[in-house]
Amino acid sequence: MSGRLARIALLVSLGVISLPCSAQVRLVRAFMTKSVPSGGCTPTPTPTGTFLTTDQYAYLWFEIENGATGDIARSEWVNPNGNLLTPPPGGAWEPLESRGSYCFSERFAIAGNSRAIEGNWTVRVYWNDVLLTTVTFIIQAPSAGGGGGGGGGGAVTPAYGVNLIRNGDAEEGNPAGCSPQWVPPGWTRTEGEFTTCRYGTPDYPSASSPGPPNRGNNFFWGGNVARSVATQTIDVTFAAADIDRGAVSYNLSGYLGGYSSQDDNARVRITFRSSPFASAGQATIGPVMAAERQNVTGLILKSATGTVPAGTRTIVVEVEMNRSQGSANDGYADNLSLVLALGAPGGGGGGAAGGLQVNINQVIDTACPNNKLIVSVTDAQGQPITGLTSSNFTLKENGVARTITVAPVGAGGAGGAISLVLLIDTSSSLSNTDLTNEKNAAKQLVSQLGAGDMVAVYSFASDVYLRQNFTTDRNAINAAIDG
Repeated sequence: MSGRLARIALLVSLGVISLPCSAQVRLVRAFMTKSVPSGGCTPTPTPTGTFLTTDQYAYLWFEIENGATGDIARSEWVNPNGNLLTPPPGGAWEPLESRGSYCFSERFAIAGNSRAIEGNWTVRVYWNDVLLTTVTFIIQAPSAGGGGGGGGGGAVTPAYGVNLIRNGDAEEGNPAGCSPQWVPPGWTRTEGEFTTCRYGTPDYPSASSPGPPNRGNNFFWGGNVARSVATQTIDVTFAAADIDRGAVSYNLSGYLGGYSSQDDNARVRITFRSSPFASAGQATIGPVMAAERQNVTGLILKSATGTVPAGTRTIVVEVEMNRSQGSANDGYADNLSLVLALGAPGGGGGGAAGGLQVNINQVIDTACPNNKLIVSVTDAQGQPITGLTSSNFTLKENGVARTITVAPVGAGGAGGAISLVLLIDTSSSLSNTDLTNEKNAAKQLVSQLGAGDMVAVYSFASDVYLRQNFTTDRNAINAAIDG
């Protein structure tokens, strides 16, 4: 097939490099891309995990070493409905004419092609009829979607601070009843009868059962088989630079549950992939067993947070539902959410705001439901951001914005004052220069405190000594630091 295969010449000076007959073919790399080199294997194309319905083409591209004369490569393209494209987009590759290293590409038309349906696609590459690798990609509409629970319909535009799971609340398409034939939009059913069911269906969770306070009409359900699995793949290349410097956190959450005293259950697993065939790590929520539900039909909120592993380019979300007894697979899930943010887990931030990081330092709930949070906001270089007001913050509870007031810590009054303990290392492990720098840094910190803030000063070497008890007297504090 002309134009679909490029050979790398293996020549050094005037001699040909010979490979031993026992050498096995080795996959160098494989991915989807929007363009391929016209003459050979260089330059290496740019991997792409998500294509829009308006894109002209999607290309499968892969490179191998140690190919032998007569070897044959072929591909299988599986659409979001689980059906094979017959014939595959490019037909069949010709057998290799000689031993060597080769690049292969295959073009799939998207725009205007009725076969290019939206959803999660899988391409399987075979070498001499043995599976060599599997590549996944997404075709989606260019419009944004998503929401607090992953609803809203349509594709989700990847960004910080939004739910990246499409149709995480089981509402897209709004099907009626509990039909194993229904495949929820945005999801690829890989096993069983992953589908949706409507709240209030007899013998299933009702509108008043334990579960999401902002539930819609439907929840996810495992059908009438022992095990059901569905997946979707999320392209996170928009955050690649931040991910690779360890600056992106994730928050995975969802309501999971089951039926009565049965241990039918659901779990959600995310796999961080640095390439279509390499995992950089995983995180899981669930399962919720009957004992945790107190043998009551319903769903319980579960969550997991952490740092996105360096090298991650896609995140595969997998929902698994398992039956322990009965005829129905009563593993339930709803309001599934995956949110990425700049900063440490539990913090926040926003790329559009220049890489700001928000850290929650303390939660004061002694006057619940009127709670206080002490937070710090820093820029990409770790420098504090000052002068912030309530207009710079948004607080939501179950998706509902709450009224807040914002005041700088130490701005005055009992509500803003803090008490700080300084511990000065005076041991012999520090040089005179180090000790001077330590004291200067402590005094600089004191100079930035509010008038009502109190400071106590301790020093330690082989023992700990109180140099100054809590006071607002800056001269006394600085004298204790120098003492």
